[in-house]
Amino acid sequence: MKNSILEQELVIIKNQLITHKYKENEIGLMGGKSGLIIFFIYYYRHTQDRKYLDFALSELEASYNALSNYDFNFTFSSGLSGFAWTVEHINTFGFYKLDTENILGELDSYIIEQLKLLANRKNFDFLHGSIGIGIYFLSKDKINIKIKEAITFLVNELYKNAIFDSNGHVTWANMENGNILPINLGLSHGIPAILVFLGKAIEKKINTKKAEEMINGGIKFLLNNKLSTDLHGCFYHYTTAPNKYSSKSRLAWCYGDLSVGSALLQLSNIDGFEYLKNSAIEIFLHSTKRLSPEENLVKDACLCHGAIGIAYIFYKSYLSYPDPDLLTCSNYWYRVGLKMRKQDENYHFILDPRTEVPEINYGYLEGTAGVGLGLLGRLSKNQSWDSSLLLS
Repeated sequence: MKNSILEQELVIIKNQLITHKYKENEIGLMGGKSGLIIFFIYYYRHTQDRKYLDFALSELEASYNALSNYDFNFTFSSGLSGFAWTVEHINTFGFYKLDTENILGELDSYIIEQLKLLANRKNFDFLHGSIGIGIYFLSKDKINIKIKEAITFLVNELYKNAIFDSNGHVTWANMENGNILPINLGLSHGIPAILVFLGKAIEKKINTKKAEEMINGGIKFLLNNKLSTDLHGCFYHYTTAPNKYSSKSRLAWCYGDLSVGSALLQLSNIDGFEYLKNSAIEIFLHSTKRLSPEENLVKDACLCHGAIGIAYIFYKSYLSYPDPDLLTCSNYWYRVGLKMRKQDENYHFILDPRTEVPEINYGYLEGTAGVGLGLLGRLSKNQSWDSSLLLS
């Protein structure tokens, strides 16, 4: 993959994003201003052109000023915890040193209340529930007593609601409108995200005994519930009910093999869980054989379920385990993704799977900002933005 091709594409993406105007109240990380800000922070780091940093900081200030004018939700995807994560993340680069504990202190008190409310409702979703808020709090350099107590509370709620079976497996019920659904196997909404959250709690030395017990049980569940690749073409599907869907799971960040493999790779960085790296690499190497966009339901270029997201995950796995097949596969999916830009110079994305109508979108998770970050990820190894997707 030639860097010059990626550089040219980034110029096109940058020009589109810098002219896009979000509404004042669209401050979310995954589909609003915060995602745009993250792209331009990393584009500045790549180009060292000060105007991109100034643009990002101007948008950040406008978003902060909008907080008192609107009612926002608290989710990591579209709400206040995702915005607060953006502030904390930018602060780590030292462009200017913010007293985030003072700036976000009052906001954090409200976010803690929502974490407890969502956890009490057994909403352990990453993008739209308590786990995402927990990830925000664990991203902080300084964790005060109130935040430590909130994380401890969430770990305790996970433990209270965990389902321990006689085989040593640990799972959590997947609830929707009061109905119990098959167990969710995605980083976006399911068990892999819970395990990564617990791993980050261990790294911060918060409620480690319960966290380790649940991780061990969750890993046993995942490793003992692999599908036959001969029958299904993959190790993991959307949920534990693969026959409910097509014969193959999509290749994507949000669900399936890359989702579980990424979670296992993350957990392998924790003392005592290093052995999981082999299982993760087994999943990734098998996935290098899945090269048909049609068969693997790859219909656009986004980070969530598109070609650039796939390419970035394979490149990330290659950096951890430099097998040439991983790099070759990453380059292949980058080429697939780049070909998805249309003649109007826009990428079009499938935002509604029911209609599958392609739409222009500038967001982080399902739009052009995420495509740009995925390209930057191929040009530089220091891409800590991906911690917002539980990839680091």
